Amino acid sequence: MGENKTADQVARMLAERELMLSTVECGVGGVVGHQVFDAEDGPMVLSDCLNVDRVEKAVHLLDLPRPQFQKAGDFSAKAARAAARAGRTFLGASLCLAVWAPAPDDEWQTPQPIYIALAAPQGMVDETLQYEGRREEAADWVAERALEMIKRQLAS
Repeated sequence: MGENKTADQVARMLAERELMLSTVECGVGGVVGHQVFDAEDGPMVLSDCLNVDRVEKAVHLLDLPRPQFQKAGDFSAKAARAAARAGRTFLGASLCLAVWAPAPDDEWQTPQPIYIALAAPQGMVDETLQYEGRREEAADWVAERALEMIKRQLAS
């Protein structure tokens, strides 16, 4: 096993099911994709990933239907779900994880909402996380929760 046991478990579960994972990560530096790739089975289960610093860039690149979440805004759970759905097709994978965090240059508030959503063949799961801590530690914390969400989905 690699350094991150959860990433190793997720990569192994994906490999056993012959599934590919893609990620759309905003504001976290692609940490989930990096952790999956670093797992033993990671390179064979990780599809393309989209890593940007601001959610607005992902909305534009994925051509998300802004009118559908105009009221909630680009930085919302609804937009993260739309990114996960669109990412499955755009990035060509069985599952797509969207991580919707504030841009690195935005003011960091505590607790900070972070939205994660997973689009899978069996449906959508999502969570709103509240991170209370230093920004420098947020990415790894978010990655662990996102990987746990993927693991729960694969186990069901």
